[in-house]
Amino acid sequence: MALTKDDLKQIGEVVVEVTAPMFEEVYGRFDKSEKELQDFKHETHHRLSSIEQRLDTIESKLDGLDEDIRALYKLVDQLQKAKGKDKKFLKLNAEKRVLKAYQDFQAAAKELGISLPK
Repeated sequence: MALTKDDLKQIGEVVVEVTAPMFEEVYGRFDKSEKELQDFKHETHHRLSSIEQRLDTIESKLDGLDEDIRALYKLVDQLQKAKGKDKKFLKLNAEKRVLKAYQDFQAAAKELGISLPK
């Protein structure tokens, strides 16, 4: 049994009639999924921007803390060196302490550009 052109035409019409609503539903779902994906992308971009701003703020605060810690370590080092000098200074007799103090005054005056009376 061979199909006639009329038979093929009727089969095509049935296929279109049956599958058209299915395709409309699928296209609708694709459109909805595409919109949801766009919304998701927008929300993700917004949240990432917010996170980046917060990270920049944290990074600048950490940089400041790093500088402060380095300055504190430097001060502690200077204090420890000064304490060592004080101990050595206190071990000197009175005459040598006066001479050392005078030398320190001269060095400070020279650094500041001040002339001391002799």
